[in-house]
Parts: sequence; structure tokens; C-alpha cells
Amino acid sequence: MNRICTGSAILDSILGGGFPVGSLISVAGSPGSGKTIFAANWIYNGVEKHGENGLYVSFVEGRKSFIENMRGLGLDFERLERGGKFRFLEMVTLREIGVPAVFEQIIREVLDMKATMLVIDSFSAVSQVIEKPYDTRILVKPSFKFLFWLLLYFQ
Repeated sequence: MNRICTGSAILDSILGGGFPVGSLISVAGSPGSGKTIFAANWIYNGVEKHGENGLYVSFVEGRKSFIENMRGLGLDFERLERGGKFRFLEMVTLREIGVPAVFEQIIREVLDMKATMLVIDSFSAVSQVIEKPYDTRILVKPSFKFLFWLLLYFQ
């Protein structure tokens, strides 16, 4: 089975070489536990070392803040953007534009850049905007599944 490195040698060793290609990974944890840093490191590693095309969608942090914070960790996402292999999609205004429009935009970006790696930061931020709990299951989960299959198409 083909695997893609997680960006952590220790985790790759535990997982037998990394995440299985084509897998959907959910990273959970308390605020400040390192989910964003882990996801950023994973996508950076995939683009930088393995030639993947990566799309990072943030519902929490703006592009400028993300770029500066990651630069402080030694991850130069601006260079990857200039190379055309990485895009950061800032979606902090989800409430104003609505969930369906957001997923349409993500799908357009995935198709346009032929993304093979996708980070959505975070599912809980999307869920908080939706007024009725059942709407989360109806609107968001099928959209994530569709994005997953779309990414598999480009593998």
C-alpha cells in the first residue's frame, strides 16, 4: 500500500511509513494542542518533498497570520504558493457567504489546482456556524465525502 509521510518520523514509524494514500484523516484535540501545526507540517512535507499539490482551507485563521506563524516554525508557505503547488483559502467569513457557497469554492480550487492534499481547519468551526445540529450532517458531511472522492480522482 502506498503511503505519504506525515511529516513526523516517529509517527511515520508507528504507522508503517505514513498515512495510506487516499485516506481521510481527522485530527482531534483541545485548542492549542497542535492540530493546525500538525496539518500544516503534513501538507508542507507533501508539497515540498513529494511534489503533491496542496490546498489548505482555514475557517479559523487568516492567510497573513497563517503564513507568518508557519514561517516562525521554518515552513515557507509563500515560496510554495509562488511555485503554484500550494494554495491557502481563507474562509473566516463563512457565516456571511454560507456553507454551500464555501464548498463550491473549495471544489473549484481543488479542480483548478488538481489538489492531491487537502486540509480543512476546522470541521468544528464549520459546525458552529450551522444553526441546527442536523444541518451539519445534511450539509457538511456529504460535502467532505465528495471532496475526499474528488481528491482520490487526482491521485
